[in-house]
Amino acid sequence: MMIFFVLMPGLFGGLGNYLIPIYVGSPEIIFPRLNNCSVLFTSFSFVIMVLALLTEYSIGPGWTVYPPLSLYPVNTTVLVIVGLVVNGLGTLVTSINYVLTAFHTLILADLFVPAMVITSVMLIFVLPVLTGALLLIISDLYFNTIFWKGVINGNSGDPVLYQHLFWFFGHPEVYILIIPAFGVINQVLSIITQSYIFGFKSMILAIISIATFGNLVWAHHMFTVGLEVETSIYFTIATLIIAVPTGTKLYNWLSMYTANLTPLINIILLFVIIFISGGCTGLVLANNIIDLALHDTYYVVAHFHYVLSMGAVFAIFAGFYFWIGKFSGFAYPETLGKIHFWLTFIGVNLTFFPMHFLGLSGMPRRIHDYPAFMMG
Repeated sequence: MMIFFVLMPGLFGGLGNYLIPIYVGSPEIIFPRLNNCSVLFTSFSFVIMVLALLTEYSIGPGWTVYPPLSLYPVNTTVLVIVGLVVNGLGTLVTSINYVLTAFHTLILADLFVPAMVITSVMLIFVLPVLTGALLLIISDLYFNTIFWKGVINGNSGDPVLYQHLFWFFGHPEVYILIIPAFGVINQVLSIITQSYIFGFKSMILAIISIATFGNLVWAHHMFTVGLEVETSIYFTIATLIIAVPTGTKLYNWLSMYTANLTPLINIILLFVIIFISGGCTGLVLANNIIDLALHDTYYVVAHFHYVLSMGAVFAIFAGFYFWIGKFSGFAYPETLGKIHFWLTFIGVNLTFFPMHFLGLSGMPRRIHDYPAFMMG
């Protein structure tokens, strides 16, 4: 719910719809009625997902909808899959609209629009893969196929193949959420420092590199399924390579840092610090040997909340503080902005930083209770 109905509509859908036409000099998204359909699709999918939460088993299979767990109970699984497919359709329509709007005007202004366009291209490539995998679960449920089921009459499905298809979408989704955040930070920094982004061309190349390699490293989520040694080594190396363009962006941002500690600058600095922290734990998890011990522990939860959830949310905060005057015509109270910054900074770190130590101690995620050895 956080990914599909908070971060995606907030960063990609909300800011993109409002700002892309402004930055490219267009009066509106190129297909406004189709864009309205994407809003309706997203709203409809949200209602379906809420209905899934209210069923007896809630969203039992989780957001990954792994078979064979997702094959029971049927009603909950169908609601989840229909919700995800409808949401994906709305997102796909928005992505096509963004790409056509940007290239129709032949303008890629600053770095916000390129970030949105690159994100849209990624979505156009990976969303059909997720949709196909989910629809094959429906096929197993209602048409007696065995794409993902266990052994039936000597034939068997392949749940590991589903994991490959899911994470071919799932890992690029991380960058689909964070690349628009990069665009927001770039745009805000260039305006408040009244200068061009340091290393403009390297920033563009870094975003393209991150998007490209982000589509090639999906199986580092699957080191524990029994991948071949050569395959594990490839995904380890490819994952580590992403740190190079990411480091380029961080150095460029820090070179533009100003000592004028407004709430907006504070939020941007917090975004950079948290993103660096999450990136460092990502380098740890990229090692296939270490990941065998830390997979599905709270160390992973801490990692993706630092690098993705908190990073993307702070980019939304930065965009809010920067554009709220243009959106509403009113300025925010700076004192309340500083209070918000410090409460958020302290709160998120008190919540998520201890999870690193829980994970290193072996505490598994998705478990409602503590292991016995951690109870005192």
